[in-house]
Amino acid sequence: MFSGRGVPTRRLVVSHAFHSHRIDGMLDGFAAVAATMPAGRLTIPVVSNVDGGLHRETIDPSYWIRHARAPVRFADGLGTALGLGVDAVIEVGPQPVLIGLLPKATSEAGAARSGRSASVGP
Repeated sequence: MFSGRGVPTRRLVVSHAFHSHRIDGMLDGFAAVAATMPAGRLTIPVVSNVDGGLHRETIDPSYWIRHARAPVRFADGLGTALGLGVDAVIEVGPQPVLIGLLPKATSEAGAARSGRSASVGP
């Protein structure tokens, strides 16, 4: 769809269609595995792409179920991080697909905060 319009695309090699309804069939099994993970206190705060918020206390197993199913809220999380003065970002995952958006996203976020217009597009 987008590649036919000249928008650069890249197919991701994944085991499941994470962040969509197509993953619903495996969520019970995923929940069973996630339930075996301890929910310890965070030693550093985490900005979440599940809700765009800052998590300071714990991330429990139910978080990972929401993470698998919910849309990625990268812009919200980045906005939170930039608002906190963060100057380094780490992407944790099997393929670094969001980190490449940082230069454009941070310049657009800075433009929005200063009232300047920002370009939108591929």
